[in-house]
Amino acid sequence: MKEDVVQFVHSEDRIKRERGKDNTYDHPLTKRDIHDESGNDDIEHLQKQIELMKLKENEISKAIEMKALIKELKERDRLREEKDRQYTERVRALKQQKRNLEQSLLEKQSVLCSLDDELIEPSYHQQTSNPHRKKTTDKQEHMPFMIKPNIPKFSDPAQFQEWKIEV
Repeated sequence: MKEDVVQFVHSEDRIKRERGKDNTYDHPLTKRDIHDESGNDDIEHLQKQIELMKLKENEISKAIEMKALIKELKERDRLREEKDRQYTERVRALKQQKRNLEQSLLEKQSVLCSLDDELIEPSYHQQTSNPHRKKTTDKQEHMPFMIKPNIPKFSDPAQFQEWKIEV
C-alpha cells in the first residue's frame, strides 16, 4: 500500500488532476454565488439577444413596408403609363380622323367648285359671246404686273473693278 501511495504522489494522473482542479475551498455558498453570477451573465446575454432580435424584427418589418410601398408606387407608375399610352393612342386616332375628314372636305370642295364652274361657264359664255374675243388662259388672267429692277450680274467682273474678294 505504501508503494501505491508513493506511486500516486508521483503519478502523472495526480498532477494532471491537480492542475485542472481549483484548490480553493468549495463551500456550498460560494458555489451558489458563482452559479448566480454565471446565471446573471446568462440572463444579460439572453436579454441582449432578445433586444437584438427585436431590432432585427423591426428592421425586417420596415423593409417589408418599404417593399410594399415600392410595389404600390410601381403599380401606380404602370397604371399612369398605361393611361398616358391610351391617351396618346386616342389623340393619335383623333388626329388621323381629323386629317381624313380634312382630306375628304377638300375633295368635296374641289368637286363643288368644278361643278360650280361647269354651271357658271356656259351661261357666262352665252352672255359675253364675242367672236373676236381671244380666249385667255388662267395663267394670263392671274399674272400680276412686275417691275424688275436693273441689277447688274455679280458674275461679270468688269462691273466690279474696285471690289476685292478675300477668301
